[in-house]
Amino acid sequence: MPDPIMEVEEPELKLDDGAEEVWDHYREARDYKKQYDRDWHRYFLMYSSRQWDGFQKEWQSTPVINLISSTINTIVPLLTDHMPNMTVIPRQPEYEHISGVLQSLLEWIWEAQEMDVKLPMVMTSALIFGNGFIKVVWDPTLRE
Repeated sequence: MPDPIMEVEEPELKLDDGAEEVWDHYREARDYKKQYDRDWHRYFLMYSSRQWDGFQKEWQSTPVINLISSTINTIVPLLTDHMPNMTVIPRQPEYEHISGVLQSLLEWIWEAQEMDVKLPMVMTSALIFGNGFIKVVWDPTLRE
């Protein structure tokens, strides 16, 4: 018996040109990302010492010497030992003072958000998958 929910078709929405263009870019990016998705799972399995494909007999041993994990776990502390040097360079000489204020603000945000704790996790991800992302958002409702 067919599922009645699956038979319902999505209504076609009329989008203006700008929204349609955004959706087109989204679909293009989603389709481009698919070529990497299949590899990312394999990369995580390799890092996690699950390198055997599962076709071994139950009685067979599956030894692993995980050089990937040991190499990444050795490199991450070297990369994250010190705070990165963030430099704000003014475009015009009259903005020299503002660039100094912005640089101080960036350093304050780094400390306030405890980025030195979060950075090793991001770098581990970057070394496993080739990309590491971190996002700091501003919440105006919070006051210190």
